[in-house]
Amino acid sequence: VREELEKKLARRALECLKRMDAGHGSNGAAHHDKKQRPDKRASGGSGGAKGGGSRGQKRSKADSDGSGYEDFQEGKKKAKKGKEGKGNRASLPPPAAASPARGTSPHIPHHAERIAFTPMHISDKFKLEYPGHHTSEESFRTPRYKYPVGFTCIHTWKKQAWRCEILENHGSPLFRVMLDDGSSKPYKSDVSPSDVWRKVATEHHKMKPEEAMSISGISQFGLDLKEVKHAIKDATKEYRRMQEAGDPTLPPPVKKEEGAGRKSPVIAHPQAKPAKRGLGGGGLGARRGLGR
Repeated sequence: VREELEKKLARRALECLKRMDAGHGSNGAAHHDKKQRPDKRASGGSGGAKGGGSRGQKRSKADSDGSGYEDFQEGKKKAKKGKEGKGNRASLPPPAAASPARGTSPHIPHHAERIAFTPMHISDKFKLEYPGHHTSEESFRTPRYKYPVGFTCIHTWKKQAWRCEILENHGSPLFRVMLDDGSSKPYKSDVSPSDVWRKVATEHHKMKPEEAMSISGISQFGLDLKEVKHAIKDATKEYRRMQEAGDPTLPPPVKKEEGAGRKSPVIAHPQAKPAKRGLGGGGLGARRGLGR
């Protein structure tokens, strides 16, 4: 009996071993078939995603032998770093615009019709870049002040350097104010210096309109300073002297017509209407009499 049991156990053990060998053989054949079958993504099939062929080839190479696994993983890391770098570059702010050259401002044409002038530092907060010159246009005059064409100064106000300019726009003055580094828009007005500075106060510094009304544009432009007045006067003389000398960089002087600026005598019209008479036909005497 014992021998029969041992024989049965031995048979069962052999059968189990055969089954295990058969199972390993089928798995190996399937694995071998898998390696031999071409990957759809590697062959660039219609169902594969874009760029799937290269990824399939890398995977098949990594599966076939372990030698390419490390290279495959390193390539993935490099690709990830490249994507992160692209994202960082996209999130960076755009490069700042180049600051304007000294003596010029963006959006404002540079005046070629100028005489030689050395900028004057009148105070820590005020610098006269160019005094400009007076013109014969009536629109550049007020009862108290004259606006010089081409005037440019740098005025530091509220810890910011502002460039103030007086330009000519179709025969009329145009007042422009902007930050000297070009980081603000140009505020402009064809009314007065005070009008443009009130725009700066309300729009840029967010001041209340009633507070901005106390700002004097003449003082902000420095047109009430003695040094500025003398510089404008001297520059106007030099400008006119160069015009009369025929300087090619300046426009020719405007010739005044004969008799211009003289007051003509008042001549009574020969057919003047008679004065109205008062009540009763007494004329002027009658009206005087009524007043007594």
